[in-house]
Amino acid sequence: MMRLTEKQIDFVRQLTTQLTSDRMQVHMFGSRLDDAAKGKDLDLLLELSGPVENPAMLAMCMSEKVSRKIYGRKVDVLISSLIPGSYRSMKSGTGRGSFCENR
Repeated sequence: MMRLTEKQIDFVRQLTTQLTSDRMQVHMFGSRLDDAAKGKDLDLLLELSGPVENPAMLAMCMSEKVSRKIYGRKVDVLISSLIPGSYRSMKSGTGRGSFCENR
């Protein structure tokens, strides 16, 4: 079970379809999956098949609209997608193209 109503789940599905044009999957994770847990926020992972031009705006819009639907509860949105070609990688001191390296 999870602590969302069918109506809330349908809203998340419809909103994700409305905001993204690619095929996607929406996953809920965290404390909301456990009816006995005390967590109050909702954690969502959007897995998109194509690139997202403005992932921060998409996450913010999803978070805000879903939060309103679940009575102001905090909503965290993570996005997994391809990186558009318009993004440039940030160069580290080693000349490699990754943004962050774990050494």
